[in-house]
Amino acid sequence: MLNYQVNGARMKFLVRGKKGHWHRITFVQNSGQLFGSCACPAGMRGEFCSHRYRLLKGRMSYLLSDNTDDVERLMGLIEGTEIEAAMTALKAAEKMHKKSKEGRRAARARFAKAIRPPANDYKRKAG
Repeated sequence: MLNYQVNGARMKFLVRGKKGHWHRITFVQNSGQLFGSCACPAGMRGEFCSHRYRLLKGRMSYLLSDNTDDVERLMGLIEGTEIEAAMTALKAAEKMHKKSKEGRRAARARFAKAIRPPANDYKRKAG
């Protein structure tokens, strides 16, 4: 977690993960820059953490703590920052990935249909 001198805001949240586990998230504003940590395994390794990401997007359905006003405040703190730019890039990448997955699924279905023998050929016994 973030354990250094803070000269700005410090906000703590408790959120529920997808598997029902709860995680502590801390955001600290220091010298005008925002930093966030999460107690989940990915967050502890300094990797992408969906808990911080969802909170920064304002998704409060996972929020267990009752500080919804802090979520609104948090979203205001990222406006015009590198965090906001990174989130915009991530959203665009996720959209492209989804399209790619949908395109792959459609191409696989097309291939399966093209290569499939007539239905009555499946009923023939091997011999």
